[in-house]
Amino acid sequence: AVVSTQSTGIYVGNLPETSCKQCLLYQLFSPYGAIASVKAMEPKNNTTDNFTPGSWFGFVNYVEQAGADMAVSTLHKSTLDGQMLKVVYKTNKWDRMKTKNNMFNL
Repeated sequence: AVVSTQSTGIYVGNLPETSCKQCLLYQLFSPYGAIASVKAMEPKNNTTDNFTPGSWFGFVNYVEQAGADMAVSTLHKSTLDGQMLKVVYKTNKWDRMKTKNNMFNL
């Protein structure tokens, strides 16, 4: 059997403004598989004067890889309440730093 190297964790960016973002994440992602956890994150410096629509984000962790795969392939760049969602596999900070640094190594 082939084992996927992707994560069962998903990053969801550009969430629309709603009273219960964790509820929204659960409702949006549960059709694709069993969810282990959901967490909505408030953007830094979120004040009335400094709020950017779509700056809320969150994380969804699936029990199985198949759910994560289906959610990413189906929901990435989909539109919710007029905002295009960013739905990608969650990576750790070290991997993101390596990728960013490699962009400048020609």
